Amino acid sequence: MSNANLGFLYYKDYYTRLRLAEKEGNEPELKKKAALLTQNRKWTDIDKKILLGVDEKNVAKNENGFSLLTTYPGLLVGAGYEHEIHTKEELKLGFYFDHTTGMPIIPGSAVKGALRAAFPQWNKHKKASHEIKEAKTQQIYRWLHPAIDFDTIDPAEARNEVQKLEDAIFEGLYDENKLGIYNSDIFYDAVIVKASTHLPTIDRILGTDSITPHIHEGMTYEAAMLKNPVPLPFIKVLPGITFLFQFDLKDTALPKKAKLKLFENILLTYGIGAKTNVGYGQFEPPPPTLNEYDLPEDFKFHDKFEKGSLLKGVVSSIVEPGKYKINVFLRGNYLVTLDMNASGYILVQNQIIAVDTRNITQGKLTAIKLHIPQ
Repeated sequence: MSNANLGFLYYKDYYTRLRLAEKEGNEPELKKKAALLTQNRKWTDIDKKILLGVDEKNVAKNENGFSLLTTYPGLLVGAGYEHEIHTKEELKLGFYFDHTTGMPIIPGSAVKGALRAAFPQWNKHKKASHEIKEAKTQQIYRWLHPAIDFDTIDPAEARNEVQKLEDAIFEGLYDENKLGIYNSDIFYDAVIVKASTHLPTIDRILGTDSITPHIHEGMTYEAAMLKNPVPLPFIKVLPGITFLFQFDLKDTALPKKAKLKLFENILLTYGIGAKTNVGYGQFEPPPPTLNEYDLPEDFKFHDKFEKGSLLKGVVSSIVEPGKYKINVFLRGNYLVTLDMNASGYILVQNQIIAVDTRNITQGKLTAIKLHIPQ
């Protein structure tokens, strides 16, 4: 599946295989169920091979955007698209894939909409209360002026500055003059640039999940408490996936770097996509990582488990300051978990490190050496 267009597989091929299963011999329902389960499992096997061609070094140098990591339970984009033929076991919710590449992306329009939702929209959002608009104004102003005590600022001044910025970014207006398309900020699609760094889904992209509604149409809450929930499976972007958010920003109303920082703060605070109220669509900054490009030439990762080989390790948990659990991988496959004392280093969860296997006893690692960039 790594070379296929995922959007085509999800919206076309998925149901084509179901129709074929129904035509094959006896017990079509059982065959259709088996085909569905097989199809569903495939979506947990989408791995980093579909990211071939993404240059992580260039991504890290991108000055017109920033990278963020999805957090648990993951990300849902395009859940409103139809993907259902009213069959049990099928993946129920829609999902957004880029039409050309088939890759899961966050459309630029969705990025722009999520960012604008954080602004007060004094002139447009008539249903929102004055208190909500005022709170949004204060939050944006605090991000713009983190060192200033907001209690000393005139609320009217804050409102005027935030409104002016909102008009410039989202309406293409500055001092009541039209900026024109070439002087307006542009929002590009956010794309995946790195597979999961979380265990046990490391190096994967997509996974399955389910919601279990208890209450159905026409059912009271009391009656629903005695009913078994009906799981509704769907696919999602896994936690630990790195998205690159890209923009073409202008210095109008606010310098480009300040706009980028503001956008990053908004996305880290409010998230994006569906079901953000239950934790989906939330992000965190990517942790500092150690990859092949950071290592000296003689510290390239090896693909053999032998004395002196350098293997990829991931900080799976922090027991206490200076004490960590390290999951070691060989050729992308989990090998062993090590308890490690590293009082001289400050590591973060999910950080990728190089594990130097200098001492091996009966096929097990008994000592390691860390190589961490200074």
